Amino acid sequence: MRQAVRFLPTLVLCAACLPALAAPAPRYSITTILAGQFDYVEATGINNRGDVVGGAYVTGQEWRGYLFADGRTTQLGSLGGQYTRVQAINEARQIVGESRTPGGISHAVMFSGATVTNLTPWALRDSAASAINNAGTAVGAIPCDCLEFHAARFTRGGGVSDLGTLGGKSSNADGINNAGQIVGWAALAGPYTPRAFLYEKGKMRDLGTLGGEWSSASAINEAGHVAGSSALGGQGGDHAFLYVNGVMSDLGALSGMDSAARGMNNAGQVVGLSYQGWDINEAVLWEGGALFNLNSLIDPASGWHLTDAGAINDLGQIAASGCHQGLGVCGMLRLDPASMLRLDPASMLRLDPASMAPVPEPSTWAMLLAGLALVGMRGRRRKVRHSRAGGCLKREAFNDYHRLQHRHSRAGGNPSSLLCHGMGFPPARE
Repeated sequence: MRQAVRFLPTLVLCAACLPALAAPAPRYSITTILAGQFDYVEATGINNRGDVVGGAYVTGQEWRGYLFADGRTTQLGSLGGQYTRVQAINEARQIVGESRTPGGISHAVMFSGATVTNLTPWALRDSAASAINNAGTAVGAIPCDCLEFHAARFTRGGGVSDLGTLGGKSSNADGINNAGQIVGWAALAGPYTPRAFLYEKGKMRDLGTLGGEWSSASAINEAGHVAGSSALGGQGGDHAFLYVNGVMSDLGALSGMDSAARGMNNAGQVVGLSYQGWDINEAVLWEGGALFNLNSLIDPASGWHLTDAGAINDLGQIAASGCHQGLGVCGMLRLDPASMLRLDPASMLRLDPASMAPVPEPSTWAMLLAGLALVGMRGRRRKVRHSRAGGCLKREAFNDYHRLQHRHSRAGGNPSSLLCHGMGFPPARE
């Protein structure tokens, strides 16, 4: 009996450690694609092969675009200049984005193998491509003048179509699915007010907002579900949204702060980021009606702090970016689920997000972190530094939802849709 009493404190201590020892393994492992002393790094696209595209920026230099495929990271070329920024990749490994000539003129481009193709006439300045479907149709923006631009569709053979606006002066396309449905944002008539739109059958439709003045759509899946970001009413800030069957739903944010949706797959999983303070971001995942900080779903011992998630494929792999707290570098990453989804596209279209296997309960992760704290493992968060890339066409600034809300008042000038049409780009025809 005395022996049992002697060992009672030890037994109690071991019992306290059991929740941590019993905690499940991290949901995602990390593949490092690119890491270095970058001021800004982004992972923007991923296909179902697990190929990832993105880029990095260092102050005083230019954007560099990268492709991760077959286990190797390759720097992409350019149109002769020093600037390449890529946004998306399809199953055929066609990559779209924008690149500059030696004279500093940006053009929408497509990379296919070692070939770089300009998607617009050489005389056109500052166009850009944001997304591509498996048919090779890309979308993005073409300029009307130095201050305004219109959403555009780029087709094989050099065809460029102006998608117009919602009555205002500017618009931009950010997503396209294999059915040819296009999403993005477009300004309303009058004072500059961007709204999320869905373009199909030759018409652009306003998707509304979450109660505030502006909204912007960033992704669309094969079911026609749309993800994006919107201002809330009053002083509520900005939140990610999911638009399904004519209803825009608020996806929420961590700690009540702002959030933005970047990408979505056919299973209805949405990824993006949530702002925890000025220049402090957390990469997040929305699924099954719940919001999860992706940093709680990786091994804390990895040293990585995930700051943004740009895209997710149908296997559940995520293109993300973050900074390593121990090495002092930032990088492009791929998050690989411990058990990847293996569903054919037809079954994914029928999948109800609410029926997906839930991630571990937050309380379980809290116990895991508590256990790690006992052995002195505690992470330090690092701020994310943002660059302000120059150029006449500030399209990239509009696509950063954190800055979009601060740019409602635009510079002067009175361009109209006729200026775009006058450049030789006809209105889109289905």
